[in-house]
Amino acid sequence: MRTEITKIVINFLYSLYRTLRAPVRWYWSIFKIQTQGVRVLAIQNNSIILVKHWYNPLIVMPGGGIKKYETPEQAAIRELKEEVNIEIEQLDDANYCVWNGNILVI
Repeated sequence: MRTEITKIVINFLYSLYRTLRAPVRWYWSIFKIQTQGVRVLAIQNNSIILVKHWYNPLIVMPGGGIKKYETPEQAAIRELKEEVNIEIEQLDDANYCVWNGNILVI
C-alpha cells in the first residue's frame, strides 16, 4: 500500500515537472532573470579566509546573494558578518573593487 502511494506521488511530481518545465524556461528566456551575488576575498594575518558550507564539498570565499534593497558593498559586509563573524562598517575605495556586480575585498 505504502509503495503504491509513493509511486503515485512520484509520478504526479514528474508529470508536474514535465508540464511546467517548458513555460518556465520560456519565461526565463524572455525576462532574463539573473541572481547577483558577491564573493569576498578577505586577508587577515597573511592568511586568506575561506569557508566550507554543509551543502557544498568545496572550500570557497565567503559570499552570497545580493538582496533587493542592498548594494554590492552592503552585501559583502553582511556576508562577512554572517559567514565568518567579521564586522566591518564600510569599505574604503582602496579596499575593494566592483567587478561585474561582484566585490573583491583586499
